[in-house]
Amino acid sequence: MRKIIVLLGVVSALILTLGGCAAKPKPTEPIDAFLTALKADINSEYDDTLYFTEEVTTFDTFNQIEENPETPLELQTKLTEMLKAFEYEIVSETVDKEKAVVVVEVKTHDLGGLFTEWVTLIFTKAFEMAMSGATEEEIEAMFIQDFLTLAEKSEMDLLKTVEVKLTLVDGKWLMDGANANKALFNAVTGDFLTFAEENPIFAEEPAE
Repeated sequence: MRKIIVLLGVVSALILTLGGCAAKPKPTEPIDAFLTALKADINSEYDDTLYFTEEVTTFDTFNQIEENPETPLELQTKLTEMLKAFEYEIVSETVDKEKAVVVVEVKTHDLGGLFTEWVTLIFTKAFEMAMSGATEEEIEAMFIQDFLTLAEKSEMDLLKTVEVKLTLVDGKWLMDGANANKALFNAVTGDFLTFAEENPIFAEEPAE
């Protein structure tokens, strides 16, 4: 009987130990949760506090164009399709007390390159079409078709490796907010944020 009691004690201790290990938070968890949520519904407004230490605004630049009521539906639909196509892989994680760095590899469409090529076409064709007597509707239709043509040719060939910074807050790992992890957003949007910075007309308007 004594042996059985001792054995039960050992088993109970082992279960408690395993339970404690399983409950220990991992810095990869908020990254997995956030990127999974983005792939599920890229257009939804997520709660920053679930994944980040503070509000993040870097992704708003892309959504401004994607959700702008003046953006043609065909363009919005294609952008959403291309953005949700991203794939990612957790490469490594390094923890130092209450700070952590997780290396993430992201593969997606080169949206920055696509927009750069598209804008070049716009500037090249706009004046020529206007001078030839084309209407505003015809010019817009041509630009939309140019974008869709470029998008159809696009492949998932942009590979970026970024470091995601995290902080342990009240026993829970959260990605650092504000602009601390801008590289992750730029990677997920296929270098679009870099393109927007280099082309101010696509940047966010300052709040009044």
